[in-house]
Amino acid sequence: MTVATEKHNRNHNHHHTTNNGNNRNPKRKESWDSKNGKIKSDLLGSYSNGKYSYRGRRSESVMSTDSDIRFTRRKLGENERCGCALIAGFLATLLLAGAIVYIGYTYLRPDPLPNRVFRARFRVTRGDSWQPELADQNSLRFQHHARDYRERINLVLRRSDLREVYEGCEILALDGIDDRDDLTVHFILHFDPYRGLVSAADLHAIFTEEFESKRPRYFANLSIDPGSLDFKEMMGGFDDLLGTSSSPLGRKDDVDNSSITEKPPPRKCEPVRLHYCRNIGYNFTTYPNFLGHASFEEVEQNVIAFRELVDAECFRQAFDFVCRLLQPPCEQRDPLEPQPGHVCRSYCQDFMNGCGNRMPKKFRKYFNCERFPESSGSLTCRNRPDCVAELQGNALSSRLCDGIADCPDLSDETTCSFCPENSLYCGRGRACISRKSRCDGKADCPDGSDEMDCLSIAPLVSFVADPLPLTPHRNKFYSEGFAIFSEKGLTGKLCAEGLDSEKDASVRNTVAESLCKALGYQRLLHAEVRTDNEPNITYVRVFNPRAPEISFVRTNCRKKLALYVMCDNLECGVQSLFSGSRTMSLPKMSAPGDWPWHVALYRSDIHVCDGTLVADEWVLTTEGCFQGQSKATWMAVFGSVRLTSSPPWMQRRRIIGMVKSPVEGSTAALVRLESPVEYSDFVRPACLPDEVHKNRPITTVRSAGTRNRPQAEKLENSLANLDILTLSQRKIKVNRDYFSSPGNDVTAEEDTYPRALHEEFDQEEDIPKAESLNSQAFSKKYPLPNNSPQTQEYEERSAAFKDSQYSSLTNPSIAMVHYANVAAAEAANSRQPPHQWTNCNTLGWARQRDHLQRVQLKIGNMEACENVSIATVNSMCTETAYHKQDCMEEEFAGSPVLCLLPDNKRWALVGMASWRIACAMSGTERPRMYDKISSNAAWIRDIINAT
Repeated sequence: MTVATEKHNRNHNHHHTTNNGNNRNPKRKESWDSKNGKIKSDLLGSYSNGKYSYRGRRSESVMSTDSDIRFTRRKLGENERCGCALIAGFLATLLLAGAIVYIGYTYLRPDPLPNRVFRARFRVTRGDSWQPELADQNSLRFQHHARDYRERINLVLRRSDLREVYEGCEILALDGIDDRDDLTVHFILHFDPYRGLVSAADLHAIFTEEFESKRPRYFANLSIDPGSLDFKEMMGGFDDLLGTSSSPLGRKDDVDNSSITEKPPPRKCEPVRLHYCRNIGYNFTTYPNFLGHASFEEVEQNVIAFRELVDAECFRQAFDFVCRLLQPPCEQRDPLEPQPGHVCRSYCQDFMNGCGNRMPKKFRKYFNCERFPESSGSLTCRNRPDCVAELQGNALSSRLCDGIADCPDLSDETTCSFCPENSLYCGRGRACISRKSRCDGKADCPDGSDEMDCLSIAPLVSFVADPLPLTPHRNKFYSEGFAIFSEKGLTGKLCAEGLDSEKDASVRNTVAESLCKALGYQRLLHAEVRTDNEPNITYVRVFNPRAPEISFVRTNCRKKLALYVMCDNLECGVQSLFSGSRTMSLPKMSAPGDWPWHVALYRSDIHVCDGTLVADEWVLTTEGCFQGQSKATWMAVFGSVRLTSSPPWMQRRRIIGMVKSPVEGSTAALVRLESPVEYSDFVRPACLPDEVHKNRPITTVRSAGTRNRPQAEKLENSLANLDILTLSQRKIKVNRDYFSSPGNDVTAEEDTYPRALHEEFDQEEDIPKAESLNSQAFSKKYPLPNNSPQTQEYEERSAAFKDSQYSSLTNPSIAMVHYANVAAAEAANSRQPPHQWTNCNTLGWARQRDHLQRVQLKIGNMEACENVSIATVNSMCTETAYHKQDCMEEEFAGSPVLCLLPDNKRWALVGMASWRIACAMSGTERPRMYDKISSNAAWIRDIINAT
């Protein structure tokens, strides 16, 4: 019933709607609203039917017929149509521009610059070795080693010309072989390609300069083989890292040799072809030269610019200097690779002072005088020539032929009437001998120097005989090398045939030990037989090795086996040119070699202080030299007895830092040299005063091959001590406030030796008295300085101090107590009364002739000095040894008081002048007061041995 009714209603509604559509009034009398309401009512009514209601259901009649609804379309005006056109055009332009950019970026853009990544490696030959733990890159040992090498490499490149483009470094592997004491480091370097260009040759040059330096800045405690340096640019990804191996087998990298960075070709000697420099004085040169020219053709292209520089007459020796850079002399020492002869740094500085402003810009970087070495003895570098003419021009003609060398080439003495041509100058006095008289068994020189050191040690014979020596003295002490003999002008090696077997080891060691003792070394480290590769060598052999006296005879030495010797601990305080019997009769006017440890200190080329050499890179002076001074260049000059002379054995070193003494009442200070001096007969260290009671060794020679080398028989037991010495290097703090140098004016993070141990105590009355430091109740009776640890913590820290030998280097207040206790303990252990020094001298400079002189002193009681000067607990009082006017010179601050040790062979540094002491008028002399050095001896040894 319900379904039929619903169907009927649907049909009825459809029929009704159709009729209304056919009978429409064309005039449309009904309004839009009435029709709309009717349609709405019809639609609503069709969905209601009694019980059911269907909302939202649309009638079919509405969808199938035209309605009276009409839409009126309004036409756009001219302005609207113009705006629409503009908008459409703008959108089309944007679409077109986007399409062009997309096509250009996708198909036309250039390829991006590839990342500049270089793979490299080098081999550490000494200072580090491979261990099995390094094969695991996750181990702590590998991570520590990798971090250390990464930081060293970063410092090298961030202090170079490539610092702007350098991004970082990664350590890939640490390689090696079990039975070899070396380590190969594999790493990669990243550079920004958009900041600059980098080549493998640039990297090779930077690292080679660091590794070949005599004093490396960032690899100081390691020896690197420069020939092991390999750089290869990685093209693309890391596929070519397959050759890197971190296994302990140490297999070679699978690297194509053609792709490795080309190394510079080996040097060779070739004739001087530059016509402009044909009269330079030698016939052979080598390339590349010091101005960046790799061949003669490159030199010819730029020679005009340097000829104009010489013609400007800005420097008298400009021709010699420029030609030695364009055509450096070739120094050939077989079997070593030839090397160019250097000019001395002082010679370069003199040239730049005159011609620096005329230098072409493109060559200025090659005239950086820091590239050239300081003079380290006879003929080590080219000094300024024409010395005799300069002496005459400075009204110093009286120095010619006076028996004291003033010129680097000895031209002021060898051109005199007493010196025939091609003869050997004796070095002291007005005497020359024939070269064949050297070691002929007869003393020909007044001091017998021609018969001294007929047996010596050197790496090669050419180091001793080429170029021809100017004097019979040793210009450099070698602590290891082949045994070298000299006889009647000939030089050769000691043949070891017959001494190479194990049963002859004792004889071999006896001969080597005798040689070390004769050369002034205290002990023999090692002796062995090596094959000699040096050509054209004369040999001698021991005639009877078991005889009481060793004698030598000539031999052919067919197997070329030579004796190689390593010595250690050069004796201090020895005057090489005197025997013990002659030290008591030294002249008042000093001769070369009389006081080989005396040092003249210059500030900006002005002599202001003196000092004493106590180790190869440490000079002891007074801190008063530097107080109140602005930053300047300080130089230490060794081996000269005249302030205005330059003998061939003179050495110059820049001062880079200072460490003040922590001992109460002392003004002593140790100044550090830029590079170690070369010991010779004219330059060697003085002893410390505690040598009287004991022989506590100082490491006086630390060459690259013998640094911290233990004795051969105690090698295994001494290895543990090496880490202590290496660690202690980090504890030394050097004050650089007063010293200016190219390597010193850097940021704090680059400072190898940080700010030094130079804090001052706030109040004078708070300083503990030296007499009370030995008391056990010290901490209760005497307050500690304000910058020290708390008083209640003193005993705890003092106990910890005893466990570390070098901990005193880091805290001045505790260091003061420590070194006072050390001195007291040593005095108690010795069980001897204080030594009475009897034969003492001080040194000063003559007021008119600037010549080094000595004054004999005797040490007296302090009462005589307390009335005329302010004494401290560390002072000592002296007066002249004879009751007559003996003061003809002026003592500078830092001048030493030197006393003869009981063995009558060695001199000890007992005192030091704290201020400048001038001569008084006759009859008004007063006692002289100096600082004691004995209280500083333990501190001095700790500083020296820690470095």
